Amino acid sequence: MKLKIINIYLLLANAASLFFILRTLMDSISAVSPAQLFLTILVIAAILYSAYASHMLLMKRREMEQLHFIRYNFWYNIVQIPSISLYGFIYMAKLGVMFIATLANKNGIINLDLKLDLFQVEVNFLYNPEAHIYFLGINIVPLVIAILLNGSIEKIEKEKQDDEVRAFASQIN
Repeated sequence: MKLKIINIYLLLANAASLFFILRTLMDSISAVSPAQLFLTILVIAAILYSAYASHMLLMKRREMEQLHFIRYNFWYNIVQIPSISLYGFIYMAKLGVMFIATLANKNGIINLDLKLDLFQVEVNFLYNPEAHIYFLGINIVPLVIAILLNGSIEKIEKEKQDDEVRAFASQIN
């Protein structure tokens, strides 16, 4: 049941993210460089495959296909957990609902903050010399999803091992 809820959430979050990213791309297509366009296409492909994986998991595919799709969505969420800025180098990936706990230092002032973003799409890997000296954000929504998906992966792998042991034991008898 929890896997079904996670996949429904991921489908909705991916649909909203896709809508926002395509709308933004269409609004600023003339100002987008070829490198930005290429990276945007990669992000769109990742979103589409996550939506496809969630859809296939809702359709109750074979166990090995399920494991592949669950692993993809696990890593898709792992990539979204950290937001980091260190001396101007920034990494951030936010797709969907974000509840982020942050610790930031700029000009010697340390800030602790909690932030909620609804269906925001932001993927950054850049250098900005005016950014925070350091910034660490932990995105709690993908963290919880990744933990739950990891539990599903472990359960499927355990069942697979148990089936292999049973098959081996039946061959011996």
